[in-house]
Order: sequence, then C-alpha cells, then structure tokens
Amino acid sequence: MTVNANPMYHLSSLYFVNEETEESTDIDLNTKQFEMPAANVTIYGEFILVSGKGDVNMDGDVNILDVIVTFNYILEMNPQLFDFDQADMNENGEIEISDAMAINSMILGLKADCEESSATYGILNGKLFIDTEVALAGYQFRLSAEPTVIDMPGFTTMSNWSNGEFILCIFNLNGEKESGLYPILDLGDANVNNVVLSTKEGCLVRGIEGVISSVNSFDERDYSIYPVPANNQVTVAGPGINQIEVFNMMGQCVMVVNDVNADETVVSVNHLTAGSYLFRIHTNNGVAAKNVVVVK
Repeated sequence: MTVNANPMYHLSSLYFVNEETEESTDIDLNTKQFEMPAANVTIYGEFILVSGKGDVNMDGDVNILDVIVTFNYILEMNPQLFDFDQADMNENGEIEISDAMAINSMILGLKADCEESSATYGILNGKLFIDTEVALAGYQFRLSAEPTVIDMPGFTTMSNWSNGEFILCIFNLNGEKESGLYPILDLGDANVNNVVLSTKEGCLVRGIEGVISSVNSFDERDYSIYPVPANNQVTVAGPGINQIEVFNMMGQCVMVVNDVNADETVVSVNHLTAGSYLFRIHTNNGVAAKNVVVVK
C-alpha cells in the first residue's frame, strides 16, 4: 500500500478489519504490507498533527521519549513509530548519535551553531583511543565483536547486535568528557567498522581513523591509592598528578581536588558516606581510574 499524509500530519497507526470476522489486525508502519485474507477488508489509518522537528515518535510533543526512540533506530531495533525527517536534526540524510543529542539539547534549551568537525581515533595495545579538540558527549561505534568500555563515569551505554555487527552508543545527556587523547574501548578481538561522535549540543564530529603512535608511556599501574578500604583519608601516589575527581556509583562527581601538581597527595574522605567510589587521577600523560571503598 501507499499511504500519504497531508502536510504537518503523520501516520500514527494502520490496521485492517476483516469484514467477515470483524477482527482487527495491525499493519507494519515500516513496510505498509500485510497478507490479504480470503475476505473483504476495510483499511484504517490514523493521522496526528506533529509538533515539529524532533517529534520522532509523532505523539505531538518533543521529550525524552523521542531521544530514546532515536537511539533505538540507530541501534537498528526498528521502532514502530519513527519519523525519519523529524529525527534528522542535522539534515544530512542520516540518523546518527548527533541527532539524538541534538533532540536532547533542544529539550534542555541548549543552542549552538554547529560546524562539522572531526576527531581522530586509533588503536594502540588493543585499546581504541580518541584524540579530539572538542569535548564530546556522544560516541557511536560499529564493531565486529563486543568490547569493554573504559572509564566513562556518568555515561550511559546502549547496544544491539544487528546483521552481524555490534552497534554501541555511549552518551551523557547532562555532561561531556573533556577534549584530549584518551582510551575509550578495550577491543579484545573486535574490529572497528565505523565511529561517529557528537558534542552535547548535537554537533556532528566525524571519526577519522588515524595512527596513535604514543600515549607518553602512560601506565595506570604506576598509580596507587592507599589505604583501601579507607576511613578518614587516602594517599594518592603516582607521577605528575594534577587533578583528582571522585565519582559515586551513580556516576555523580562528588569531589574535585585541583592544582595538585605533585607525585603524592593526601585526600580527605571523611565527609563521604560509606560505599564504593571511583577516583579519576588526571596526570600529565593520561587519566588513571582507581576504585576505593570508604567504610565508617
């Protein structure tokens, strides 16, 4: 069947009724095809007025559900209600993580004039590194196998296997990761087939494969925190420490120690409640992540 909506309207449901049995059967909105029964049928279509760009699920409103539906489309989960034109926020003829982030940005009232930019990605010692001059909030990958995400506190992951590829989205709807060179995936046996990146405002950042020749010999094993478990204070030790961030298990940053500029520093944890915390140790050569248990 061919179903056309009038301007500003979208098809929200499609079904037919068997005139003999009076049974109603839904018709797939993506294919608009159905198996004709041996009976007369009446076909019904329901149309709704859309609210404009970003109303991906065509419910007349732009909200977090539209962001989720867009991620489902990117992951090839085939959402039943999906309007490609409303989701293509960057109007480049593709639905990517930047479109989902742009819808979220619109909901939050963020505005930005986007210029298409790029970042380099490369593999070193089995890890996928990103080298970017802009802060990023969204990462989209297509891989041959499932990798392990490295040190992304505050970020959410969504993934799906489709047509022999593992599609992975990593995103933060309320924050971003600073610019620079950092590892993001431990690939294992996975090959990287595609990388798309986004700022928190939804500006597209194309991933370009390059060569990561060195990360200044950075080794997380050079950094330690003691005592563990901790009570009142811990000592963070390692070469060239300049900042320490502490995150709780919800991914919330609960403490920042700035201007360390030392190879060893004492951090008070007396005000933290009992539980597990992630210490992100920023150094001159990279970021080390260490888990610390605080007891009372």
